[in-house]
Amino acid sequence: MNLRKKKELAAKTLGVGKNKVSFVKSRLEEIKEAITKQDIRDLFNDGAIFVKPAFGRRKAESGGKRKYDPYKKIKKASCRGE
Repeated sequence: MNLRKKKELAAKTLGVGKNKVSFVKSRLEEIKEAITKQDIRDLFNDGAIFVKPAFGRRKAESGGKRKYDPYKKIKKASCRGE
């Protein structure tokens, strides 16, 4: 019973990665019969398919990109007395 394609379809439909999708083992027969995105959505709403929560550090918390400061050179020069 290979459900790899079902997992890929569920990941694409729900907008998450393949590793985040998980199936309820007692409802695998229903999941095996699902062939459309709507079937996957219905199973997700019923609780047969669920998405694992995110964990670890988020990109937003890591500080983001450094912003370019066009006046940085002027600030440095004024500190040196030039």
